[in-house]
Amino acid sequence: MKEKDIPFVVELHSGYIPGALFPKLGNKFMHALYHTMIDMDCAVNYVWEIEVEDCRRDVPVPINEGRKSGAPKHRGEDKESEARTVAFITATTDSSVLFRQVLIKNFPLFVWRTFLYLMGNPLRIREVWETVTYSKLAKVPDVTAELLFIAIDKNFRKKSISDDLVNKCLQWAKEKGHNKIKVTTYTTNHGANTLLERLGFKCARKEPFRDKEINLYVHNL
Repeated sequence: MKEKDIPFVVELHSGYIPGALFPKLGNKFMHALYHTMIDMDCAVNYVWEIEVEDCRRDVPVPINEGRKSGAPKHRGEDKESEARTVAFITATTDSSVLFRQVLIKNFPLFVWRTFLYLMGNPLRIREVWETVTYSKLAKVPDVTAELLFIAIDKNFRKKSISDDLVNKCLQWAKEKGHNKIKVTTYTTNHGANTLLERLGFKCARKEPFRDKEINLYVHNL
């Protein structure tokens, strides 16, 4: 992921990861979150880009759905084209280390945005607490590598994009010296559960989280 991808990633994260706390803290915090992660050794962000052509339409039209970030662009002679991010994934070698570093670097902003969020409803403190202590909930002995976020534009699902992004992160974690990786997803997110099980993830246990239930999956690399 590069600087230019952050606005698209923030939009995808906010729109396609239901119930997440961080988008509720505002776009400024979300931009700071991903900006901080770009140069962190303990995290990686991959994006999937398509090429769109400028046909003077209100909505960009995909003209190359299969191009990954970094692949060559193909520009038409008579029409201008540009890259648009339609999917992303985030992985880390240790979520507790990642979020600790993110919060340290953005502490004043996090505190201020959280304060404003809680002012709207003090009962949201439980939501904030469960998010901050998430890494303890998802703890698995000898497993720290983790898939954190994945979001795909609804117009580009069922195109094997998710498979490619997940496999890219599995390879990254393996190259970092890890032999296992974990991920959590709500039990009601049938699409994500089906994807993970198809790719070889095994459900280690279930945990209550934010008045719902999550599956905690582990994959041997």
